Amino acid sequence: LQDPDDEMLMSDEFRMYEFKIRRCSRTRAHDWTECPYTHPGEKARRRDPRRFNYCGTACPEFRKGSCPQGDVCEYAHGVFECWLH
Repeated sequence: LQDPDDEMLMSDEFRMYEFKIRRCSRTRAHDWTECPYTHPGEKARRRDPRRFNYCGTACPEFRKGSCPQGDVCEYAHGVFECWLH
């Protein structure tokens, strides 16, 4: 019998709007690479596509170190956003 949480984590809705967007609520130490949520200091994060309109092209400013436009930038910040776009 499959865990209902596992089924939810595999849904298109979750992968599109929650995966590496929503902050992890766990308080105990765990493997971030196995967790579908984002963690403080983790580079594998992305912006919520419902709130931020960005394309899959890498941001030239972010590649230099930081982007002055921050989350409102129209380009992908980091490999993870490019990959998941």
